[in-house]
Amino acid sequence: MEEQNREEQCLRKAEEYVKEHDIQRIVKDCIVQLCIHRPDNPYSFLRQHFASLEKVRAKGFAGKSVLPMIYNSMLSQTIASNVR
Repeated sequence: MEEQNREEQCLRKAEEYVKEHDIQRIVKDCIVQLCIHRPDNPYSFLRQHFASLEKVRAKGFAGKSVLPMIYNSMLSQTIASNVR
């Protein structure tokens, strides 16, 4: 019984963390962008994506709808690297 209570408590804490940091939306957006852009190197694409999220957060835009701005930036970078 005590073991079950600990597991439930851990699960609740994990759910709170996911909600607090909007993890589901972030992961869903990553998958959607991967499917749209279909980059040859998905790892590099994701690295750029998360780097962009970090930059936006550092500039104080956390919690605001900045994903279109991030994706446009990533798309511009992708296009520029393909042109070279």
